[in-house]
Amino acid sequence: MKKAYIILACLLIVGCGGGAPGGDPAGEAADESVAEEETNQTEEETNQTEEETVQKGLQFTLDGAVGFVRLSPELGAQSVSKEGRAFQTRYGKLLTDGAIDEFVEFDDSLSISDLMIASDGSVFIVLASPIDDGDGPCILLRVGQDSTFVCIDRDLASVSCENGVNDWIQYDSDGGVYYAGIDGSGKAVLRRWSIESGNEELLNDNIDLDRFLVGGDGTVYLYGRTVSTGSQFLRRFDRNAGLANINLGWEMGELVELGEDVFVSVQQINERGVYRIDGNGFYSDIFIGADNVEGYGVVYDVGDNEQDSCEGDAWDLHYGFCLSQGSWVEQVMRVPSGAVYTIVGYPDMTSVWQYYPDVKPIDTSVYRPTLVRNILDQLLIAGYDQALANRFVLFTPSTAEEIDLLGANDIEVYHFDYAQSGLIYFDGLRFSDNTYVIGTIDTTDGNRLTVLNTSAFPYEDLVLF
Repeated sequence: MKKAYIILACLLIVGCGGGAPGGDPAGEAADESVAEEETNQTEEETNQTEEETVQKGLQFTLDGAVGFVRLSPELGAQSVSKEGRAFQTRYGKLLTDGAIDEFVEFDDSLSISDLMIASDGSVFIVLASPIDDGDGPCILLRVGQDSTFVCIDRDLASVSCENGVNDWIQYDSDGGVYYAGIDGSGKAVLRRWSIESGNEELLNDNIDLDRFLVGGDGTVYLYGRTVSTGSQFLRRFDRNAGLANINLGWEMGELVELGEDVFVSVQQINERGVYRIDGNGFYSDIFIGADNVEGYGVVYDVGDNEQDSCEGDAWDLHYGFCLSQGSWVEQVMRVPSGAVYTIVGYPDMTSVWQYYPDVKPIDTSVYRPTLVRNILDQLLIAGYDQALANRFVLFTPSTAEEIDLLGANDIEVYHFDYAQSGLIYFDGLRFSDNTYVIGTIDTTDGNRLTVLNTSAFPYEDLVLF
C-alpha cells in the first residue's frame, strides 16, 4: 500500500571514504571537511525535496474525522480548511464538533464524483477524471483510516456510482472488491479487484449493466440488456461456472439479498411484485404479490394467514405498498438479528415494511418516511406525520416502542447516521429561522439534541465511519 503522499524526487546517497590507519592527519581533516560540506548540501537537497513532496504529492488526512459531508456548490466555494486553504473538492471531513475540514491535498485540479465508506471502514473515492498519483493515471482510490491509499483502477473512463439500493462497491467473502464502470471505448464493465491479483474483467463487451449484487456465496447477480438485441436479462455469474440466465424480458427494479436468498422486484404489467431466486438460480413463486385481490392485493403473510392491508383505513396508511408500489424498493436496511426493513413506494407515497423473515408493515407516527437507518435492531426513521409535521423517531420493532428524537426542535432531517460513540449525527433545515444545521443526538444522555453548526446552504450528503 502506498503512503498517502508521493515522493517525486530521488534521494541522493553520498558515499564517504576514510583514510587508511596511520595516514596524513591534514589529509584526513581535509577529507572530513569535504565530506561534511557534501553532507550539509545533501541535507539541504533532501529538505528541499521533502518540501516539494508536500507541495506536489497527493495526500489524504483523515485524522479526527468521524465521517464526511458533501457540500453544496455554494458552500463548497466559500469553505476553507483550518489552515486557511480553499477546499479543493466539495467533500469535507466531519469533525466531532461539527466543523468541516479539508482532507485531501493535490498540486493540480482534483474533483471527487462520489465517496463511499465501506463496511470495513475503507473510504472509496471516485474521481471525476483521472489524476496522476505518481504511478500513472488513477480514477478509483481506496483510502484507509490511517490515511494511506491504493489505486484500484487506472484505465476506466468513469466508475458507476449508481447501483440502486445496493452499494456501488461490494465485497465477496475473499475480500475481492467489485465495481462497475465504462472503459475508454464506451464498453460497460464489471471488475473485481484484489491486492493479490489486481483487476479482473467479469463481463463481455456486448451488454449494458443496470444493477449488480454480490451474494454472500460470491455469486454475482446481474440485471441489464444485450446491446445487439436489446433483450433485458437477469443473470447470475459464477467465477468458476460462468454465466446463466435466470429470466429474460423483465422490467426490473432492485436486487435485494434477504437472509440466504436473493430477491428481485419486478415492475412489469401482470408480473409486478417481488420474486425469490432459488438455489438453482431460477425465480420461484411471488414473494410479495400485487393486484391479486380485487385490484388491491394481498400484500403480506402470503400463505395460510393472508391479510389484506390495502382495504379501508389501512389503504391510506399503507398506500406506499399497495398495488404495484411494493416492488418500488427505495431503501433496504439489514439489522443484526437478520431482519430486513425497507422503504417502498413512489416518492411521497412511501411506507416502511419488514420484508424478511416475515412481510409486514411497520406502523409508526412517521406517516411518510424519507430515510431509515438502524442502531443494532432498532430503526431510526425520519419523515412527516399525518399533519405533515417533521418527525424523527427511534423505533423498536420487537416492542413497537417509539421515542421522539426532535422534541421541541422543528427540523426537517435530510441525512443522518449513527456513530459507535452513541451519537446520531444529522443535518437538515431548522424551520424556526430557515437555517441549515448539523447536529447530534446523544443516545447515551437522554437523546439530548445539540446543534453544532449552521449554514446558509444545505449539505448534500452525510456519512459516518
